[in-house]
Order: sequence, then structure tokens, then C-alpha cells
Amino acid sequence: MRKFLILVSVFFLGTLFVGAQVPPEGFIPPVLFSPAAEIKGTVNCFDYYHFGSVQADIEGMGGGTVSGVPMHFRGNIKNDNTYPIVEGALYAKVFRKQTDDSLIHQNGHNLVDQFFVKENISIPTKGKIPVEFDWKVPSYAISGDYQIAFFFTSAKKFNLLGLSFTDDVVGNIDSFKISGEQKAGVSFNKNTVKIQNNEYRFAAFPPRNDKDKDIPVTAELVNGTNESQIVRVTWKLYGWDAQTEENLLNTKEEDVILNAKETKTLSYTDTNRTHTVHLLVAEAKYQDTKSILDIRYVRDGVDKVRLNFPSITAYPLEQDTENTVFSCVHNSGTATVQNNKLILDLKDENNNLIHSYTYNGAVSGAMMAVKDTFKPSKTYKNFSLEAKLYQDDKLVDQVTMKYECDKIGTDCPKPMSTTMKMVIGTGVLLFVVLSILIIRKKKIQTS
Repeated sequence: MRKFLILVSVFFLGTLFVGAQVPPEGFIPPVLFSPAAEIKGTVNCFDYYHFGSVQADIEGMGGGTVSGVPMHFRGNIKNDNTYPIVEGALYAKVFRKQTDDSLIHQNGHNLVDQFFVKENISIPTKGKIPVEFDWKVPSYAISGDYQIAFFFTSAKKFNLLGLSFTDDVVGNIDSFKISGEQKAGVSFNKNTVKIQNNEYRFAAFPPRNDKDKDIPVTAELVNGTNESQIVRVTWKLYGWDAQTEENLLNTKEEDVILNAKETKTLSYTDTNRTHTVHLLVAEAKYQDTKSILDIRYVRDGVDKVRLNFPSITAYPLEQDTENTVFSCVHNSGTATVQNNKLILDLKDENNNLIHSYTYNGAVSGAMMAVKDTFKPSKTYKNFSLEAKLYQDDKLVDQVTMKYECDKIGTDCPKPMSTTMKMVIGTGVLLFVVLSILIIRKKKIQTS
């Protein structure tokens, strides 16, 4: 199975904050971050959080299938971290390959589906879990070469493998063929998308736009068939990414009528001014097929701080043994933002506080982190980490990461059986009765 990994950390540091994507080959991006040490009380995020530290070694069985027949995939998800991964989700994108190398270089391949494969995943330290699933190949899928790309997030917010909002900064991929009768369909022309009447490139840094102006986006929808078609097109605007519906800002639906071999230019105007990074997802449905565009861009001058991967450095929390709680954080814009508060609370399974840490201070456009080292007073295998981020005293981001030993796969305290509970209860009762009798006897003797 072919693997594609983004290993150049300097580039990733630049891409994550402003949503930048893979630049043209040979381009060396500027360093878009300043050392975390410049902000008092912060540390280097990437000493603790490791992009690409989860791998999805998954491949399709048989190397191909025919339209209308499910394609079966099987493999393992591996965690290379020194701490377990919790609240994980495996995400996939399916592409139909373009054949023009120049267009591939600019925009990647044609996106035909994207979905969550598996959710609520926990992986032990340096461990792996098996995964298998079917992708139902559409009956109207166009014959040709395809590939599936995998992404892994934690809490559907924090990227550990690939960047799910891009088509090119991906994790592990697997190529396969689809054979069938369909040679044409209805789909977007990915190579003619425009923002502000300027060409949009999916494999480039996202275009920057004025924070106070509407942002018009256009895309061509092409009917490659010899018959007229009515196609439902849905536009969904998200803040940052489309991993959770809580990021959804607006939805627009329309039915588009296309004559045989006709191309129409469709448009969407973004009037939302509340978020720095926007992801506009356009989806056209023809028969049982999809054609999808994930269009990402930035509004300059809008500052919105966000969390990025809160965690502990060792599991379980061992009594009197040093551990560290940390969280990366950054402004989704480029400026350094003042007057922020980040609270990290570790709580046991009964919601009792184990340890708490609060950071008050600036948050930069560069990825930075805060951390606190502590020693638990007892051992905990079941606990949660709550992270709450405030900007100007307003809660702007939060997440709860649950560590449950039965899901992580470590030895858990065994629950007491009903029989043992009865034995202990009977023993306690006998002890109390005997104690009372002894006390009474002593009183009688002394009297």
C-alpha cells in the first residue's frame, strides 16, 4: 500500500494556523511562527503533540471492484505516541483520479465521497487496533482509477494524521480501480473554481480576503451525459472545518437543470464575518454519485483563538509519579491575541477534581502550548481532561477527553462480583453484631 505523509514540520506549522495547503513542488514556505518562549508561560507545542503520529495502514481487498458492488477495506490504526489516543475518529476521502499531471499538481484529484469510517476510537500507548469497513461503490460511478485517503482526528477537532479539510495533505492512501458501464456523469470541474473572480487552487495556500467584504465563489457544474439532468446542489459553509455540525454556519440548496453536455456556472456568496478560516463544501448529487468541492479560504483581521490537542503525557495517572498535562493553542488568524484564559481540569470518574491548571495570557498566531507537571495523590485509570478556552472572558472553545481503561485496553480494576459483595456484607454484619455483644457483656461484668 502506498503511503503519503507530510513530514516537513516547518511546513505543517505554517499550514495549520491559516489552513494553508500543500504549495507547488519545490516551494519552501516561510516560517509562520515565532518561538513559543517569546510568550511567558508557554512551551513548544510540538514537543508534546506529534502530527503524523497515528497511521492508518488500511488497504482494499482485491485491488478493485465493479460499480454498484461494495469495496472492502481492512487494516490497522497505529499509535506511535507515548500516551494513549482517546476520542479518536477515522475519516476517509475517495477520489477519482485526474489524468493531466499539471492539473493534478494544482488541484489534486476529483473528490467523490468523504465520510467517517469509525468513531469513538481509543488506542493504547504504542498500540494498534484493527479496522475494516465497506465503501458502497455507486452504481453510476464512472469507470477508472480511484484512491482512498485516510485522516485521523481526536475529538473531531485535532489532526493527528493528514488535514481533513484538504485534498492533498493526507495520511495513508490506497489506490484501486472501478470497472463498469458508466463513462460520463455530472460533476464539478475542480479546475475552474474561482474566489473573488480569481482562480482557486486546491493545492496552494488559501486565498486571503478582506474581513469586511462579501466573498463570492463560483464553480462550474458539467453534464457529461447525452441527456438533460436535474441535479441537487448543496452548499455548506463551515468555520475552520466540516468535522462537526457545530462548525456549520450556513446551508444553501438548489436544483440545477442541465441540458445534454451543458456546463453551468454556479455561485455562492459568503457574507459571514465571524470566523477567520472558512470551509465551503459544495456537493452535487447525480443518481447515486457525488461530486464534492472542499474550498478553504481566510478572512484577514479576524482573530479567533482555538484549542489544539489537550492531553496527558503518561497513562495511567500513577500515584506519586510525575505526569504532565498540556494543551496546544493558537489564534486561527496571524496576530497575537491578548486577554485569554485556558483552564485544564483533570477529573476522576465521579467528577472530583484531580488536578487543575490555568493559563492567563497571550495566544499567538503560531502554534504554542501550555503545560503543568504534577504528581497524583493516587492512581487513576478512569478520568477525564476538560479544556476550556476563553477570549476576553467569553468561552470560545472547549473539549472533554475521556480516558477509560476498558476502551484503552489496559488492565482495569475488576468489578466486585455479586457473590463477593454478599460475602463481604455478611462479614461486616457479623462483625458489627459480635462487637455489640462483646460491649454489652463487658458492661454487664463491670456492673
